[in-house]
Amino acid sequence: MGEQHGVTLTYSEELVAHIVACCPMHETGARLLIGYIEQHILPQLSRYWLQAMTEKAAIRQIDIGVNGDEQIVFEIVC
Repeated sequence: MGEQHGVTLTYSEELVAHIVACCPMHETGARLLIGYIEQHILPQLSRYWLQAMTEKAAIRQIDIGVNGDEQIVFEIVC
């Protein structure tokens, strides 16, 4: 994202811990982690990206974290 589009993507340690806690890797290895990211993070990133395009705004930074309710949260900086 950074090299092609000039977007900085950051994520918190809490997000990493949240994803790992949701995916018992001992059974399937990294496939569960990849699936979780594809189902819960990439669709949201796509929505924000498309919304910015329709508004003709350039996204400069995306911060991903987890709130107190264990929900994944995104902060978009245009």
